[in-house]
Order: sequence, then C-alpha cells, then structure tokens
Amino acid sequence: MTVEEKVKEPHMIRLAVWAVLVLIISAIAICYHAFTDTHFAPAASAACVIFIAAFAFYLFGLWNYFTDKSFSGKIIHYKADCRIHKISAFERRMETRLFVEMTVECDDGTTTVHEEMLSGALSKKIPYREGDRVYHIKGAKYTCRFPRNDTEQKYESVSVICPLCGALHTLGTKTCTFCENDLPYDPLIK
Repeated sequence: MTVEEKVKEPHMIRLAVWAVLVLIISAIAICYHAFTDTHFAPAASAACVIFIAAFAFYLFGLWNYFTDKSFSGKIIHYKADCRIHKISAFERRMETRLFVEMTVECDDGTTTVHEEMLSGALSKKIPYREGDRVYHIKGAKYTCRFPRNDTEQKYESVSVICPLCGALHTLGTKTCTFCENDLPYDPLIK
C-alpha cells in the first residue's frame, strides 16, 4: 500500500461512518414524519437532518480532507507562531501549539498557502526553511521536506518528515522507524 493510500484510508472510513450516521438520522426523521400529523414536520425533519449531517461532516474532519490538495514545490515564504489550540471538540482542555504557514511555489507554476500544526519533536525545531522542496499529500497531517541542494544533503542530519506520524529521518531512509510506513520521495527526483 502506498503512502497516499494509507493517508486516504482513515478518511474514507470516516466518510463511510458519516454516511451511515446520516442514513440512520434520515430514517429516524422519516419515521418521525410518518407518525406526526403536524404541518411543519417534513420541513423540520429535513432541516434537522441537514444540520446534523453538516455538523457531523465538520466534526469528523471530512471538511479538511475535501478542501485539502496535494502539491509539491519550493517554499518561498513561511512564518511560524504559537496559538492556543483546543484538543478536541469534546474536551475543554487547551494547549499551545506551533503553527506554520508556508507559501509554496508549486511545480505547475501556481502558488499555494498551506498551514499545519506541528506537535511532538517537530514543535521543538521548525523543520521548514525558505528554499526547501516540500511534498504534501492530500489529507496528510505533515508536509514532507527534502534538502535544498547536494551540499545540504551531505551535512543535514534530519531531512525527511514522515507525512503520517511526523517523525524526522535522515535522507535515504526508505521506511519510517516509528509507524513503519514507506517514506515518500521527491517527485522531481524519480
């Protein structure tokens, strides 16, 4: 299984769970309408189903997946800042996390702005710099970084970031030592 397929798999499972949840809620709404004689029952049921479906779509993280896109290119600008981040929708706990916003000149000539939250070892040292080549897989938590040139490949100890777990690896490592997934390669170095 490729890295792209491994990134896509949990999102497709969430999408399937979301679809089953919407079908169950729709069935409940249809039953409610069948046993209720009020004039506004169909509209209220439809509005309730639409609201719950939209909220669940956002809550399951599907909105982020479908608005994300894959890209590869060179970082032309980045900025990092710490922000307070809510751990989950159900907890009141807040943590300060490091966010990186990078402007990338893509290989197809377009420019894209991508933001990601760094955690763990990545939050101690910002692994991205202007001029780095990056490769982002749609739906992946982290963006892969590749060395800028041959001299950096010789002297840079940490070069590649696993897109699934965020572990840092030296250039040439084929498999992530933490999640055991294959590490992607630079699309331009085929």
